[in-house]
Amino acid sequence: MTSSSNRHRAYIRNLSYLTTEEDLEELFKKFEPTNILIPSYTVRFTRTDRQRPLGIAYAEFKTREDLEAVVKQFDGTILKKRQMCIKKHVAYDPKRRFFIRGRKPEVKKLETKAKVETSNKPIAPETKIEIASANVTTTAVHTVSVAGTVAKSELSKDTVYIPKAPAKTTDESLRDFFKEYGPARIYIFRNKKAKRGAINLKGSYVSVLAKLDSTQNNLDEIINNLKAQKLNGRHVVIKPAYKSKVEEVASKLKSPAAILGTETEETAKLTTDGKAKAASQSRESSKSEGVSSKLTTITTTA
Repeated sequence: MTSSSNRHRAYIRNLSYLTTEEDLEELFKKFEPTNILIPSYTVRFTRTDRQRPLGIAYAEFKTREDLEAVVKQFDGTILKKRQMCIKKHVAYDPKRRFFIRGRKPEVKKLETKAKVETSNKPIAPETKIEIASANVTTTAVHTVSVAGTVAKSELSKDTVYIPKAPAKTTDESLRDFFKEYGPARIYIFRNKKAKRGAINLKGSYVSVLAKLDSTQNNLDEIINNLKAQKLNGRHVVIKPAYKSKVEEVASKLKSPAAILGTETEETAKLTTDGKAKAASQSRESSKSEGVSSKLTTITTTA
């Protein structure tokens, strides 16, 4: 058996999914390819378990000269409206060491005091400058990274977020869950309905935003106390909501008062065509309109 490293194999990528092995044999027939393979994979969770190509191919030739001629002549050729990229295949070797980009060069350890005293060679000034420059650059990057993290992580002081609550969660069950902390406003986010015939691998759940009374206890203490409780018979993940997300919900509902809790009740239903109509019923008979969103329904109650 011929070793893979001794085979004259070409690697072809950016192939059209409509390209067949016969098409490549016809294209390379002048150089008499000995073998052509288009790898594919099976699409699972479908009725037919159909095959789909990966958009790449391998072609083997008798001599190195034929391989080099194919790469030179056909690299960049357009086949079925796709520009192919052809190059010599390099066999995988787990022992091969690759250079990792961004890896910091190792700094040599300083020599011992005794060795420095016995050495008559002066320290090169270039070495000092290079090390100093590296330290300054590292410090600058670290400062920017920390500043960016702080800017993105501003949390609300009175609103909690539950990313995955049971699908049957209602306003009544949430108010009972938060009853010790005076929920002023609750938002229930329901996902879009899956397309007919699609398989739901993520399960059914809703997301929740709830504004609580944090005057007696801070939000972290409230969250720690609620973690021991169950919502509809299940423990749920609770964390502080991002302030930007709370503001985003307010802007999409076109009702900042809903976040502040000055309205008494509001229900916003968002349709799948991107247009939304909101109808509210309150003691003051107020009405408001929503906007398009990725969510099918947002229910808010005071």
